[in-house]
Amino acid sequence: MKDYKASALITLALLMWGWQNNALSPAISLALPLLIAQWVHWRLEISDINFNRIADFTSVLFFLFIVIQFSTKSAHGIFAILAALPYLFYPLILAQYLGQVENIPLHSLFVSMRKKPSDKDEIERINLNYPYLMAVIISASAGLKHGSYFYICIAALAALSLYSIRSRRVKIYTWITLLALSISMGYVIQNGLKIAQSKFEIMASTFIEQMMWRNRDPDKTRIAFGYIGKLKLSDQIHVRVQSNETLIEPLLLREASYTSFKFGLWINDDSWFESVDPTTDKEWIFDESSATAGNTRPEKYTISTYFKGDRGVIPLPHGTYRINNVPATEAELNQFGAVNLGMKPGWVRYDAYFDNEMLGAAPGEADLTIHKNYQSILMKLANELDLYSKTPNEVIQTVEQFFRENFSYSLEQYRSMRGKNRLEDFLYHRREGHCEYFATATTLLLRTVGIPTRYTVGYSIQEYSLLEKQYIARARDAHSWTIAYVGDQWIVLDNTPAVWAPLESADENWWQPIADLWSWLGYSVSIWRDYSKDQNNFAIQIMLIIVIIYFFWRLFTDSRFIKIRQTTALQKSNMSVPGSDSPLYKLTNLLEERGIKRLNEETLSTWFLRQENNYQQRSLLTLLDLHYRYRFDPVGLTTGELEEFEDHVVRLLDSPYPSRQ
Repeated sequence: MKDYKASALITLALLMWGWQNNALSPAISLALPLLIAQWVHWRLEISDINFNRIADFTSVLFFLFIVIQFSTKSAHGIFAILAALPYLFYPLILAQYLGQVENIPLHSLFVSMRKKPSDKDEIERINLNYPYLMAVIISASAGLKHGSYFYICIAALAALSLYSIRSRRVKIYTWITLLALSISMGYVIQNGLKIAQSKFEIMASTFIEQMMWRNRDPDKTRIAFGYIGKLKLSDQIHVRVQSNETLIEPLLLREASYTSFKFGLWINDDSWFESVDPTTDKEWIFDESSATAGNTRPEKYTISTYFKGDRGVIPLPHGTYRINNVPATEAELNQFGAVNLGMKPGWVRYDAYFDNEMLGAAPGEADLTIHKNYQSILMKLANELDLYSKTPNEVIQTVEQFFRENFSYSLEQYRSMRGKNRLEDFLYHRREGHCEYFATATTLLLRTVGIPTRYTVGYSIQEYSLLEKQYIARARDAHSWTIAYVGDQWIVLDNTPAVWAPLESADENWWQPIADLWSWLGYSVSIWRDYSKDQNNFAIQIMLIIVIIYFFWRLFTDSRFIKIRQTTALQKSNMSVPGSDSPLYKLTNLLEERGIKRLNEETLSTWFLRQENNYQQRSLLTLLDLHYRYRFDPVGLTTGELEEFEDHVVRLLDSPYPSRQ
């Protein structure tokens, strides 16, 4: 018996899910086949083995979708998973509606139950209407439009569902009163749960993402002064860069700059961000003079980076004056050139246009400040290098030569220290270290002779991926350098020995190519999904199409397609009984075509006895006996008898029949 109530409820739930997730068209596409299946007169002969295969494929699809979402969105992927439940479990409910039975074997959903031997009559079965209805309702709750209207819709749908299965022994007014009380209490409780949920989400997502990713704080950064052992960063890919030209030298992408240093911490004492208004839906301009300069071929890189939260600092080339093609909700720029975007979590891609005019306010007092713990050390070194008597350009050349000729790069740090502090030990004794040592020493040494400087952090882009056909930066490619204000402009100084990148890549794990492939697949799916016209729904619909194609292919190769068509009353009555394919029907059709009509309520034997030809009469009665045995005898006909039956029919078909037109 068809369950019209359940299909109607599922349709309403799908429409609510589509409204909540801006996917009304997909919702209608999912609901229509279920409604049509209630009215058509054909079914698929789906065996229990077919149900097992459909359930297994659905499980694999569900698992892969979970992996993709968590690899691209971290903890926030749970919302995409919940929103996709109607898609992911649709093959199962569709198979139930198109099959000849109204339920599926319970062991199809649980592999462990398939190992238990049991009789076919004892197989437990389950109807998926209400489980799927519940999955759709849960999925709708993960949508974007929360509020009173959504709760009213949920309550109405729940009321309709409960009313269809309510006990008739309960008075209708009692049932309505209890339902209204439950809905009212649910509204109060769900508001409290909503507050608790938001706080828990913040705590959980922050904890998970801090374990998985690193994001830059534009106001402070701690350097690895005093770190003991070998400093080793992850090989995880953090940034991707597409360039139309080959990079001749490393590309420095700045995230933030800092002014004050003390006790191993660079900070900005007085940092502020100013909101930047977009010129179009996806474009922000940070320097109007550069944007309106009329450069017909501006330099541009397409950069992709990862967002762990709702906002974050993005890596940009020095001199970036405009970004576009970025689906941000807002953009902010601080006085030190850091750009902060408001974005949804996940991979973000944008075009960065830049020139030689470096972003950042003119230097202030903080750009010349040196903490008292380091003043004497740096003044001593400045005197030894005779920096006080040199011009700013000569000072820079001398400092570059000093680090190039006397220092080496190393990730190894030691507990013993012969100077008063780590900076003194680096400059006078150890004379080896990583980029944070070189950038800090350069920044403070230039300040000693009156050159304003800022400590800058970001990424050094050097590695080209043949797999991705673009440049990539790993966690280990995070880099530090100095920007100095010389000749009324900011310039870049990077005194870290150039061998630092090859040295850090030497410890690459043997399985890194596999990890890179997995990272690229996750990135590609994320970009494809978020930057396609239909965003999330596009990728999910493609996956759904693949599932449906696979579903029908397996069914048509493993089972027969049963069609029930209403033609004559005789054919309709014969389609539902055994023996409806009896060869005798070919003769009955021929007799009627030749005008020898069968009267109403006339039996076949009486009809055949009215034939004028005695030979034909005897032959038809002989065939009628075989026909009845073929239809009603449980033993049926032997192979030989069936062949004789068919041959006899063929001979009669070939013989001349009189016509009564």
